Amino acid sequence: MIRGSAYFIFFIFSVCLAYGQTRIYTSNKPLYTYNAARNEFFVLDDSLQYHTFNLKRKKWESKAFVYNADLSFDDFKINFAVLPSEKHGYFFVDRGCGIVYELNEDTLKRIDDSFAHKNQYDACIFIKKDTIFFFGGYGLFTFKNILTFFDYNAKQWFEKFPNSHIKPEPCSSSHFYVDENNFYLTGGISGNSLKERHFNDVWKLNFSTNTWQKLGNYNSEIKSLLNIIYDNRTHMQKYVAVNGSTIFEFDFNNNKYKKYWNESFADYLSLIPSNTNLILSFKMTPLRDKHFLSVENKNVLFAKPLKTGFIYQKENKSFIFNWNYLHLVLYGSLVLLLAFLIFQRYRLQSTNNSVYKDLSLASFNDVERDVLEFLFSKRENPIPISDLNHFFDEDGISFEALKKRREALIKQLKFKLSTVSGLKSEETILETKNPLDKRIKEVQLNKLLIFSDLQPTQN
Repeated sequence: MIRGSAYFIFFIFSVCLAYGQTRIYTSNKPLYTYNAARNEFFVLDDSLQYHTFNLKRKKWESKAFVYNADLSFDDFKINFAVLPSEKHGYFFVDRGCGIVYELNEDTLKRIDDSFAHKNQYDACIFIKKDTIFFFGGYGLFTFKNILTFFDYNAKQWFEKFPNSHIKPEPCSSSHFYVDENNFYLTGGISGNSLKERHFNDVWKLNFSTNTWQKLGNYNSEIKSLLNIIYDNRTHMQKYVAVNGSTIFEFDFNNNKYKKYWNESFADYLSLIPSNTNLILSFKMTPLRDKHFLSVENKNVLFAKPLKTGFIYQKENKSFIFNWNYLHLVLYGSLVLLLAFLIFQRYRLQSTNNSVYKDLSLASFNDVERDVLEFLFSKRENPIPISDLNHFFDEDGISFEALKKRREALIKQLKFKLSTVSGLKSEETILETKNPLDKRIKEVQLNKLLIFSDLQPTQN
């Protein structure tokens, strides 16, 4: 049955090639990347063939290969990341670190003498000069801030120790970007599900000197953006597509970002740049029923930015801590704490007397509007979060997938409601534990949020 489906995909792809199209339809989880050495985009979505788009010939081509992995192809796509190689075609590495496969022309084969480490899940995975690197991640009950690499000749993994005394704290699910000379690291989390710690610092690892440098902390808009990216589990690249028809372009070398808006951007899931003006975009159809990859001209796609700004506030290097100033630090901290407490008290009094009226549902999509209407109708009392499950239920979906969709939508709603109302994100949709059964999570829309196109209903 699987092989039959793969032949069907091959037939559809061949039809697309016959008409010279620059898009191919895929599953919702294809493996794809850009290989600068070969100047081509690469896509792997079935166990019989892979597809490449040569940027000079400007057309998709398919090539059959032998799949020799010792797990199902669906599991392979989920558990392995693809990386382009200058000399060896393409590497596929276990997302927990350890096992490495190589696809060079017509055969996928395992090349390591290692094992599944299960030690660096959600790490930053990248390749530099044909060497695979993992930074950070989570495994064996601890978060990591180590940099490991795969030695192709030894077929084993080793740790690379930095020449600097400082480096980022242990974390996973960080966002990163790699250029010719540097590895940039931003954000990430540590802790546990009961008390997560989110980082907002920006670091740079210089490949030439093998030293870490803290660049600063990212600004508030980028902080909100990275929270959305974390929810969607996609690592930062040069271009980042965000729910709400917005795409950000990052230039870490110059500490600048550009923000683009277009209604059609709502269909974009991710973008892979090349060394030319062509870009590979992973998208959904407007009806959200199919996924496809499309090669587009970035000069047409990004005509004029809606907004520009700096990514992070630079670290102040002029101040060197002196223990003689410890008393000033303590005194200043006490003053700031007192000011914060006074501000919080004033803010709470102000918030309790304020009602956020005339909010509109126009800026929300269909699913978001349905959920908001339901929460608005039940806003007098907290409700179990499981009452929202029917908005995400569909045939064949697992409970874990349903739960992830539900949590992602709630966080997205909080972000949008915070933007239009001025409330903090956590104040828009309140989350509590059921007083009788602490295992039950409850949610409640803030009663201060009034929508002009909704009428309160009596429960």
